[in-house]
Amino acid sequence: MELQPGVVCICANSDQIPDEACPLAGTLRCDGAEETEIRMDGRSTGPVLLRPSRSRTTSCCIIPDISFDAQPPQEYTYIPKDPSPLEERHRELGGCELQRLMHCPTVIGFLHRGASNLGMLASPPSPSQLASSEMYVDRFSPAGAGPDHYQNLH
Repeated sequence: MELQPGVVCICANSDQIPDEACPLAGTLRCDGAEETEIRMDGRSTGPVLLRPSRSRTTSCCIIPDISFDAQPPQEYTYIPKDPSPLEERHRELGGCELQRLMHCPTVIGFLHRGASNLGMLASPPSPSQLASSEMYVDRFSPAGAGPDHYQNLH
């Protein structure tokens, strides 16, 4: 099965993992957790247990502290969302991010084929850019790829 360009998501409910989801190798980091770095081997989608650090002085939610450094498959580039949507949503809404993550997975990054065109990007696509296939193709298509290449993204 050939991988297609796609999104990298995090969720807190295994029922939200699509059957066609592929595990991704990398390092899950969470500064507020007991184990601050968890190595993902790319053979499983999880689950991963995160516990608040005992040395943590506040009872604040640790979910906004999560980041993921992916090791994408060969010929793919990983582009994390910046700022982190978990951190951004927590800053805007407050409360417990785990409650929201239980109900809705969150996109934390993107996988794109071909590193040569992506090295010049300053930031990942915005939601409005993703909604426009022309903008998506203009900014992210591998050399020679046309709109048909991204048909599955509509």
